[in-house]
Amino acid sequence: GRNRDCSEQLWNNGVNLWCDLKEYQRLFYAEAFQPFRLRRQAQFIFATYISEGAPADVELDTENRKMLYRKLEPPFEELFDHVEEYVLVLLLVPWIHMIEMDMSRFRKVELIKETRYLNPMYYKKLQELWRKILPDEVIYSLSRIIPEIGDIHF
Repeated sequence: GRNRDCSEQLWNNGVNLWCDLKEYQRLFYAEAFQPFRLRRQAQFIFATYISEGAPADVELDTENRKMLYRKLEPPFEELFDHVEEYVLVLLLVPWIHMIEMDMSRFRKVELIKETRYLNPMYYKKLQELWRKILPDEVIYSLSRIIPEIGDIHF
């Protein structure tokens, strides 16, 4: 329903924000440091995910929004650390859900009953060998322990 759609949209926004944060962090380690590009990326992240009414809002609380806005200029490497932690916690819920779904799927093994027929010549030879090796009492006792053995008729 609507609530699930909202959660999924929030999670999608969180994943996109996390990727954009990684790009922001990479800019600090680029061969050529580009302050203009860094400033633009910081403003993009704030406008897209954090500001009031952001198109891909990740629902960060008002206090942290205001704090980030005040610290936006000049951008620094740890500027979005709190946001990154927030997003990772936000994404922990769908991550755990996804793992639980995978675990429940992989635990299920479909059993398929298959009937095969032996070549009559080999089947007769097998019957003779069983009779020579195991007396009827042993076969009866085994069939009580291993019910499937009762399905073998001689």
